[in-house]
Amino acid sequence: MRFSQILDFSVFRGFLTRFLGINLNIMWKILIFLLFFVKISLQSEAELRFDNELCDRQLAMFREALASPRMDWAVRMFDYWGKIQSGLTVGNTANFGHYDECIQFLHDTRNLNAGIIQGQYCMINHRATVTKNDTDWNENFDWREVGAYVRSLNLNLRSGICIPASCSALKAIEFANEFLTTADLLATSASCDVKDRHSINGLDVFAIVLFSLFVVVVAASTIYEIYATKNSKSPSKLLSSFSFYTNGYELFDVQKDKSASSINSMHGVRALSVLWVVMGHRRFFHLIFALTNANEVNNWLENIRTVIFQTDHLAVDSFFVMGGLLVVLSFIKDLEKRRASLWRMYLRRYLRYTPLLAMIILFQVTLLKFVVSGPTYNWEGQARNCQTNWWGALLHIQNYLDWTKMCVGHSWYLSADFQLFLVSPLFIFAIWKLGRKLLWMLPLISLVTVVYIFLMAYFYEVPVFYLKLNAETSEIFHRFIYFPTHARMGPWFIGMTTGYLIYKNRIEKFKLPKIFFTIMWIIALSTIFAVILGFYPFMQMNNNTTTVFQNAFYLATFRNAFACGVAWIIFGCENGTGGVVRWFLSWPHWQPISRMGLSVYLIHPIYQSIVIFGQNQPIHFDEITFVHAYFGDILVVLVLSTVLYLTFEVSFANIENYFSYNNINKINSNKLF
Repeated sequence: MRFSQILDFSVFRGFLTRFLGINLNIMWKILIFLLFFVKISLQSEAELRFDNELCDRQLAMFREALASPRMDWAVRMFDYWGKIQSGLTVGNTANFGHYDECIQFLHDTRNLNAGIIQGQYCMINHRATVTKNDTDWNENFDWREVGAYVRSLNLNLRSGICIPASCSALKAIEFANEFLTTADLLATSASCDVKDRHSINGLDVFAIVLFSLFVVVVAASTIYEIYATKNSKSPSKLLSSFSFYTNGYELFDVQKDKSASSINSMHGVRALSVLWVVMGHRRFFHLIFALTNANEVNNWLENIRTVIFQTDHLAVDSFFVMGGLLVVLSFIKDLEKRRASLWRMYLRRYLRYTPLLAMIILFQVTLLKFVVSGPTYNWEGQARNCQTNWWGALLHIQNYLDWTKMCVGHSWYLSADFQLFLVSPLFIFAIWKLGRKLLWMLPLISLVTVVYIFLMAYFYEVPVFYLKLNAETSEIFHRFIYFPTHARMGPWFIGMTTGYLIYKNRIEKFKLPKIFFTIMWIIALSTIFAVILGFYPFMQMNNNTTTVFQNAFYLATFRNAFACGVAWIIFGCENGTGGVVRWFLSWPHWQPISRMGLSVYLIHPIYQSIVIFGQNQPIHFDEITFVHAYFGDILVVLVLSTVLYLTFEVSFANIENYFSYNNINKINSNKLF
């Protein structure tokens, strides 16, 4: 087989035209129109229109009412404020007040020519004044001592206040300073929110109609398949593509050996990896939210027992290993059967990721704003990123765009994975044609990434621990080390090497002594534990003894080392070794979580951000509540992921498989070879 035959675009064109009835020229025009429509619809909502004159009248009335004992409406409005909080010494720097009660507040003052006072919640960021205020307040307790303490530690405080909705954020800052100066504090910025601030726009209507259409299609497809089955008829695979009946059964079917070529241990590796990622994001969101005991959390982060929580990012390297391994096995299988087509292969991969990602992006920029609100929930920031960079996410290139403005930020992994998938056939075809003498290329590429990361980390002095990153090193770390594909491709090529060895082993049956497997299992498991525990010295903030060289060496090697350990586990289990590890990873009940791993990966941070940042009060952190919350995340996320997987992932895969495998033999004018 020639590589030019694998690249034959006529197969792809014939597939679209003959079986999907798609004319590429018409499809391109429709795409341009849709992109234009989305661009117009994604314009940001108009800002609230404020009335400074009305605001001044209502604030003046509020001041006067606070001095009157019979003006209970003003007392209630002031009661919703977040006053100076307790626990400053243990890191409690936020006092939200009462968000819901504030935005629901209404008081009619039209008889006094001040209109209706509607509550507006404003989060005020404030600091201590530069110098102490020498004014004599004639109070028993000097509130300036609070300002002095805040000044000594250079703290940034946040407090929620409730003011009339007619006032702008600038007016909120001015009004807050009338009270804060008593404690030598000064407001620096504010973000405000009112009830029913978001209105339904054209894109929201489009999203509602589209999601409703999917509900109808799923229901119709399911009813059709059940009806056909009950009447002993064979249902159409195309019409039943969206059916929850068969798709759900196949999702939860946990037969151990469904295929002779399946690698059962990979289900366990994938499931554990995605659950590890969920735990890591729970830890991340939990700790960046307002905490009443932030200083205690800093000490917790330096404890060795937390190292498993803080190395969750290694799970992504497990995904890279498995991605590289599977692409080798699947592509070589197609090459052996002389049915390889890159266009069909790329289309299948694109449809594997993109429909679900597109639906999540659409939900995030439209309906999410109606689902959650809170003192710190920043829907505008998430929506703004997707309004400008949605195309980068759908084209799977956003890991090379501005990392601070990613749309559905955790989908950077899909971009890197897709890019690596695009280039993999070049290496696989060369190795398949020329044999093992070119296999050395794959580990060599992994070694190149080690050298690259070491040089970047060493010369820019990039620390391992994320809390030690400053503005400069954070930019270097995320832009050049963490997100780009060329820095993360090492585990992928390790996986490709493993995939080729598994392929050759199935043919030639390597005769390796038992002592070899024993030694390799010890080395692999020891390497994984060493990588995880090796993170501990770099976590120390106060007693840091690590050098620049040690930071650079660990950053350069730990991902590839971990990937080698995971690769051996899969290879060793494939060869029938591993004992209890192989039994545990091959446990059939990992399969449902493994199959819907993409849905779990994409939806869980959105759910976690809704739950955490939708809270109206700061959190007191402790391990028990953290673990309890994590298992709650798992339960809800698995339910959501099941719906997403059955609606978008497997349904579009069924449609693609129907046309690819049932009808490809009907293409007579466009031969594959």
